[in-house]
Amino acid sequence: HANSPVSDITLPWLADIYVGKVNTWPNGKPLRIVLRPKAESDNTVLKSMSGEMNRAVTAALERKGMIIALTDQDNADAIENIPGTLGAATLGQITAERRRLKLLSINGVTPSTQAMTDGSYHYYKTFTMVTGAIMSPLAQKFIAFVDSNQGREILLKTGHRLAAKKNGP
Repeated sequence: HANSPVSDITLPWLADIYVGKVNTWPNGKPLRIVLRPKAESDNTVLKSMSGEMNRAVTAALERKGMIIALTDQDNADAIENIPGTLGAATLGQITAERRRLKLLSINGVTPSTQAMTDGSYHYYKTFTMVTGAIMSPLAQKFIAFVDSNQGREILLKTGHRLAAKKNGP
């Protein structure tokens, strides 16, 4: 949430939040997490952060009464609009959609494309475009745009780290 009273969070504290040991911010105000459905990739990233986080996210998903956002937009909306919330979202979504959310550093490392590129920030999703053997002209045009200099520039400006450009199909 944009009004989060902290700027940095540690993995042990984050695990305590997800497991339910911590339910207030340091200023005493209620802290609520926004979860994604069990099979959502945000949970995979959160669980991969540490063994503690794996157990904590699993426990949070089993607790009754939790806020569960079905889509990325529902998730960002909930974090933006429900006071005291904490949730996972991608830098790309926050930047591209101009979300009013506060990015928290984790163990002192702020999420950024530079931090992902230099290896200091380890928590991110990989997006891949996959097609069938036969693509419509519109799909071909979209993929060509995404891979163009203009498309890659837009991705970089919106918080995405890019893989090396490939030649050929």
